[in-house]
Amino acid sequence: MAEESFTAGLLHDLGKLLFAANMPQQFSEALAMAQGQRRSLWEVESQVFGATHAEVGACVLSIWGLPGQIIDSVVSHHHPFRLLTRPFSPMTAVFAANIIEHEVRPENSAAPRDELDLRYLKDLGLSERAEEWRRSCLTADEETAEHVAQRAVA
Repeated sequence: MAEESFTAGLLHDLGKLLFAANMPQQFSEALAMAQGQRRSLWEVESQVFGATHAEVGACVLSIWGLPGQIIDSVVSHHHPFRLLTRPFSPMTAVFAANIIEHEVRPENSAAPRDELDLRYLKDLGLSERAEEWRRSCLTADEETAEHVAQRAVA
């Protein structure tokens, strides 16, 4: 599960790259629209392209023959409650990590961040873990920054 979660995390925004590479003007406009209207990028993508980056990325990963858990994680990383699976899975890990990443580094987000859906985590019996995950991410981020600074000085 850890390997699938890691792979899904690496690939969860593949659709953004596909939009940017193949429809750069429209994708730029979608980014600007999301920012200007304070809407989630995936909502604007659905309106502009008829599909979200999650759906496009999952489609390509499916064509490439990646495992279903990875494809499910990518397609549902903004709304995991739409899938019927309820146990902790790579999808849960990618969903939570994506939200926490945008909380930890809001400057990397082109549009307003989605909130961590505590209903979904509560259904899994994991809502109390969300704060622990946030702290772990912040600690890891600080340790990485400190390590980079030490290497720059050395």
